[in-house]
Amino acid sequence: MGLLSDLRVVEWGRLVSGPYCAKLLADLGADVIKVEPPAGDPCRLEPPFPGDVPHPERSGLFQYLNTSKRGITLDLETAAGRGLLHQLLAQADLLVENQPRRLARRLGLDEPQLRRRYPGLVVASVSPFGRTGPYRDFQGTDLTLWAAGGFSHLTPRFAADAAVAPLKVGGRQPEYLAGANAAAGALCALLARRALGRGQQVDVSEQESVASVLHGAVTKWSYQGQVASRVAQHMGAPNEAHLCKDGYMHLQCTEEHQWHRFVELMGTPEWSQLPVFATTHDRGENYDAFSLMVEDWSQRYTKQEILDQAAAARLPFAPLQTMAEVFQDPQVRYREAIVAVEHPEAGPVPMPGAPYKLSGEGAGSPWALRPAPRLGEHNLEVLERLGYSRADCVRLRQMGAI
Repeated sequence: MGLLSDLRVVEWGRLVSGPYCAKLLADLGADVIKVEPPAGDPCRLEPPFPGDVPHPERSGLFQYLNTSKRGITLDLETAAGRGLLHQLLAQADLLVENQPRRLARRLGLDEPQLRRRYPGLVVASVSPFGRTGPYRDFQGTDLTLWAAGGFSHLTPRFAADAAVAPLKVGGRQPEYLAGANAAAGALCALLARRALGRGQQVDVSEQESVASVLHGAVTKWSYQGQVASRVAQHMGAPNEAHLCKDGYMHLQCTEEHQWHRFVELMGTPEWSQLPVFATTHDRGENYDAFSLMVEDWSQRYTKQEILDQAAAARLPFAPLQTMAEVFQDPQVRYREAIVAVEHPEAGPVPMPGAPYKLSGEGAGSPWALRPAPRLGEHNLEVLERLGYSRADCVRLRQMGAI
């Protein structure tokens, strides 16, 4: 039993944002039924795969995004498939969906039509640009949404000049951000339903989810009328990644007393006493030369050696860890931030664990991971709960409804 074990969720999702929203609820015990087309969620074809051999049951991305759910197949292009979905929705508290608005409207599954039929249902809808406005029917990719949300204008953080092209942050972060926002918004709407007695739509835009985490850039524009730039400012130098023996360390001295402690840590080299490096402004103005001097020092040590020295000097330095190093990090291991889930097809799949720890009474095990469902794994179980027999399920499969 988990914290959300009384919550009944239907997920009509694909790829990342909708499934991630539903995963966050499922891992806390919500009964999430994932509805896939008979061919499966396209995410099943997304790498990585064990041994780089594609297999619909072994996608690492699918395994992560769909833990703790039950999975059924429905062909919603058929009347019988839509009828089965409506039976599920009649018993559900929440629908999570990230399908194109035009598709949902054509199938009679857009929010206005669902609202008339299920006034108590909460609908969490995630889309690239939201369900309203001039872009409401536009599709978007991770790359375009980073750009549309304003993040691309800021990366890389320390470009040499404005002519340097932006870099996309790794992964599909706009979709994860939007999925997390949808989960939070859905829980708020479910709480509101207790007071209002009716459901509502939670309309989440991936573009807005990106823009919402750029608080510095937003306030710089709103307060000062200035557009934040990825061109290097180098205030509080050093304040970027520097090469060392086994990778990179982020060296940061945003306050002048930190710079003085860093100088002592380096053994007060002669160059650090030059007038051109006297103040944080001077170091920023002469950063090309300054950076070379700092890196001449940093390349003599490993990341751990620099980290140990920085900790003793109370300097906010940090290693840039590879994923291999994250897996071995003693803090990560102690808090079980990476866990292995045994899947009948993919074997043990390591993936991120709980993103939070709960300390309340009985909260030691409200969060748990169960393996992602195989395609159509719970068809019979779910349909029997709706009153269908095994023979009925055979006929539905023959009709192409499941």
